[in-house]
Amino acid sequence: MVEWYYAPEHLSKAAQALYTESGGQWTMVNAQKTRLQQGHAEGIARDLVASAKREHNTERAESLRTNAGYFKNNRDCMQYHDYRTENWPIGSGMVESEAKQFKVRVVGPGMRWSWPG
Repeated sequence: MVEWYYAPEHLSKAAQALYTESGGQWTMVNAQKTRLQQGHAEGIARDLVASAKREHNTERAESLRTNAGYFKNNRDCMQYHDYRTENWPIGSGMVESEAKQFKVRVVGPGMRWSWPG
């Protein structure tokens, strides 16, 4: 599974290539996040490739193709709708939080550990 946090990051990069104003970027990212949550990563990739073909700026077109490749290559690992239906977490926040709590309890302020202890 590709963690949810990283996918919208790639949508943002693609939106920056497509739109110069933040309003257009925001609208595009939110619309595509909805599609992504429904399991349409491959459709997003196709749309980004189509946009890259219409783009005259080579730098922007390359950014669109790169981000389209991310969604195409990871489409099988981005079935967020299925994951959520099965009650799986789609982000690592819970695990990271647990690791942080464990560290606080084991290596708290003033705690000193020795081999015998």
